[in-house]
Amino acid sequence: MSRPTARKLEAIVQKADSGDSEARAALDALNEQKMSVDAAYQKVAAPKRDTASIEKDDRVARDFNQQCKVHALDADVFRSEREGRFHLTIYNLNKAQVSQFLEFLESNRGSKRGPSRPDSAPCPQAFFRRAASPRARRAGGG
Repeated sequence: MSRPTARKLEAIVQKADSGDSEARAALDALNEQKMSVDAAYQKVAAPKRDTASIEKDDRVARDFNQQCKVHALDADVFRSEREGRFHLTIYNLNKAQVSQFLEFLESNRGSKRGPSRPDSAPCPQAFFRRAASPRARRAGGG
């Protein structure tokens, strides 16, 4: 069982133990293998988001998608179920580009300003502009 799945199961059990009858029913369905952990979690324990928050993140995801197009980056950005978080899928990368992208992220992790935070990761477009340059292509990056 993965860590995220274990955490979801723990949240369901905690709600059931606190007397939540819907969580108890979901836990029973899990035990009878009539429901997945994720489905039970979504039903009884997942944090609920308000419509305004979802719409805001949808607008931000559309803006990110537009930025990807402006920079000719073959990618899609989707909002996550968690507020203020997004999924980035980059398509059609070759092995060298993936390797260089990961090295770029790693080289920008630590700074004198403090430890890296996921919400302050470097901009992928800067990497791909650099990777697509004629100099980088001669070096095997494009």
